[in-house]
Amino acid sequence: MNWNDVKYFLAIARGGTLSAAAQQLSVNQTTVTRRIQAFEQAMSVQLFHKENGRQVLTDMGKTVFSHAEALELNVLAISHAVSDNDAALSGIVRITAVESLINSLIIPNMPDFHTHFANVTAEFVAENDNLFIERREADIAIRLARPEEGNMIISKLGNVGFSIYRAHKDRHLTQQADWQDLPWVTYNASLSHIAEMKWLRENLSNLKVNMTTSSAASLASAIQSGAGVGILPCLLGDKIDGVERISGPDPLMMREAWLILHKDLVNTPRIRQTANWLKELVAKNRYVLDGQRPA
Repeated sequence: MNWNDVKYFLAIARGGTLSAAAQQLSVNQTTVTRRIQAFEQAMSVQLFHKENGRQVLTDMGKTVFSHAEALELNVLAISHAVSDNDAALSGIVRITAVESLINSLIIPNMPDFHTHFANVTAEFVAENDNLFIERREADIAIRLARPEEGNMIISKLGNVGFSIYRAHKDRHLTQQADWQDLPWVTYNASLSHIAEMKWLRENLSNLKVNMTTSSAASLASAIQSGAGVGILPCLLGDKIDGVERISGPDPLMMREAWLILHKDLVNTPRIRQTANWLKELVAKNRYVLDGQRPA
């Protein structure tokens, strides 16, 4: 079996089309077609069938896909084991987290980071997909939900508080009984599973939604402009000029923040020490993160 053929198979399975796979692999579509045909012929199986213009895995294809992903992780582990052999505190550390944590907590403290790690370059990815850690596309992740599976080292960082915010210029209908009548801005259907959207569904119904978005930064901007009220993490909402909480001094709800590292990386000095720096950063900014306002 040729590992390069496996890469083409995985690209088609994930992208759903030959053109998407070609774009991901930076080759032309003819090359993708030729490589997947060679892969199927080598194994004497059909891996895909076409359905509504998309490449859909056959039953055998699904079985091969699970093994191919495991093979991919092993190949990546070999590659990174070689690159991680350098124990010096230098190189790139890839950190993935939701954008509100990156923009409101971590980036403002990067001068302190570079005081401690002058030769380490931090690379941020605003993403919430745990496969970024599994495939080693990121070294450290901060997640607002504890992963249920994976080859990961997981530790709790703290709690992230959320409250309802509005623009100063919209100082009307501030009582909880009036929240139902306010214009709202919310996340879109792609994020209907997150805790903030679940809270809205469970506590308020038939809201007048003026705008939806998949971005916390866009949601904050909409609230600031007066497009409506919305739920934001307190570490973001409390820092925005012209915006204030209307749900009281205590957070409306909490989500747990988890620090995640791939097991193969825990002994890499620059990764381990960056993780420790992040833990200390959260500990020092506990009230900022959880939204509690101490007396």
